[in-house]
Amino acid sequence: MGVLRIGTECSGICALSAALDRLQVDVDYAFACECDSHCQKQLRALAVPPNVIYENMETRDAASMPVVDLYVLGSPCQSYSYLGKRKGAEEMRGFLIFKGIEYIKLKLPTYFILENVKGFYTVQKGSVYKEVMAQLDALNHYHISVQTLNTKDYGVPQSRHRMYIVGVPKSGQKYEFPPSIPCKPLHTFLDDNLPPSELSESSKTSLKHYSDLIKDLHDTNRIVDLSATKNYVRRGELGICPCVRIHSNYFYSSKHKRYLTLRECLRLQGFPDTWVSQCSPTQTRKQCGNAMSVNVLYELVKKLLNESQIDASGPGSLSAASLASSHSA
Repeated sequence: MGVLRIGTECSGICALSAALDRLQVDVDYAFACECDSHCQKQLRALAVPPNVIYENMETRDAASMPVVDLYVLGSPCQSYSYLGKRKGAEEMRGFLIFKGIEYIKLKLPTYFILENVKGFYTVQKGSVYKEVMAQLDALNHYHISVQTLNTKDYGVPQSRHRMYIVGVPKSGQKYEFPPSIPCKPLHTFLDDNLPPSELSESSKTSLKHYSDLIKDLHDTNRIVDLSATKNYVRRGELGICPCVRIHSNYFYSSKHKRYLTLRECLRLQGFPDTWVSQCSPTQTRKQCGNAMSVNVLYELVKKLLNESQIDASGPGSLSAASLASSHSA
């Protein structure tokens, strides 16, 4: 296998890099685009840092950006999330997905993965999703596959629904999403022998709401969000962590009687214990909550690479220029 040339936008802390490390793929990280200075610090500390970091996706010039084998965009979810205002492309954050499509149109990366929350399908009565698909289909260059995947279905016990749009060359087979794999037990992601947490009065109130709803709460291994008020308390799933968010410092283990540590939250996003943050715990929790799930990207990219023919001709060997030979029948 040759070198895989990648580019990411709304890069965050680049879960893709962690997935490719696990796959033991040689990488040329051609570019990242990330506006947050703390995330930029994390990107520069990667074993293979980006050759260039664009700081503003709204103003970067797609025409001058490098061609890559794999382009990954995890555009901000707030515009499409059921927890947000769902203004979609009316907000600039929502518009960024169309900036990503601009790059795809101009540079024709061999593969692309676009990720967002499942609410993307229905915001503005589905008009944003339909426009995205129409623009991608109009290229007449890719097979487009779309599916909502849950992190818990790919080995990590976190309920995190995300929509993935995967594009592969029309000269090959349409992409089939990887099958689900067994989920590892929650207790294997949590540390034992840590002291119980001191709870604030508001957290104690929230815990009582959960106890009223879940009668066996304190006898089972559940993760509950103690930032939730009574109207937002949910039963959740036994042995499955709720969706890790930027305020996961309020996620509480009923078995361990304490809040989840930052390292535990990173594990529940698929990051290995060897991943070391360059930022404060507060910033890292925020980054963790905004990240893609490493384990899901691992399975998605593994399927892509198993079906491709990356040779040793160097970075960009699967770019648009060599598409026909790389994916000939």
